[in-house]
Amino acid sequence: MQAVILAAGKGTRLGPLTATRPKGLIDIAGRSLIRRSLDCIAGAGFSETVIVTGYHADMMRAHIGTRHGEMKIRFRHNRDYDHTGSMMSLLVAVPDLVSPVFSIFESDLLYHRDFARHAIEADGDVMFTADLSGSGDEVYVCADRHGQLTYLGKQASAERRDASLGEFAGITTMSLAFLARYRQTAQALMKSGDRDRHYEEVICKTATGGAAFRVQKLSGLGWTEVDNVADLERAANQTWPAIKAKNGLGPEPR
Repeated sequence: MQAVILAAGKGTRLGPLTATRPKGLIDIAGRSLIRRSLDCIAGAGFSETVIVTGYHADMMRAHIGTRHGEMKIRFRHNRDYDHTGSMMSLLVAVPDLVSPVFSIFESDLLYHRDFARHAIEADGDVMFTADLSGSGDEVYVCADRHGQLTYLGKQASAERRDASLGEFAGITTMSLAFLARYRQTAQALMKSGDRDRHYEEVICKTATGGAAFRVQKLSGLGWTEVDNVADLERAANQTWPAIKAKNGLGPEPR
């Protein structure tokens, strides 16, 4: 099974920390975020990861190489990364996607390895959520009584926040069948001039347009996204120790 890591963004909210490098290359306890993610992805049993680069692409390629242990690494480049969102980055990966189901990971995550295990074991189209981080920048996710995605966004009403299944974890498993519907939605948005969308917004728009997508909450597992300096401090001082205490690290390749 394949994985995709979306790593094209500039990470401007991290200020000088990303002035000369992609944010996936920021270190937590001496190892970059993206390598820690690859540890989990490879450890879960994925055979190949496609990394979509943009900002400082050459630096990302040099940092990762073509293999992570036994797992093969491919690269695709979003040439228009400065003017498009992750919606486009996922489309850039399409030519390399051949497994009937694949998983998508954002490059700025620190997470317990069981997230990757659940992703590879998912049956069909599943969006994963984590416990609310309290960052003030949460992307809330809601589902209907059958567990199907109905809402995703930061500007959730109080009612939606209360009913949410947690915070979008930046980890999703998707089928090629749903990807075809995703592409249709994305192409329509781009045709209208709306090019700067996040891929999860396009998933939600596609799902609420008639293509079901399940939501699964993974509670009690260490997780955080690193978008700004406060997130990075939380990752280093809270999330990392919590993951380590629960033996949640992915195995580093020998």
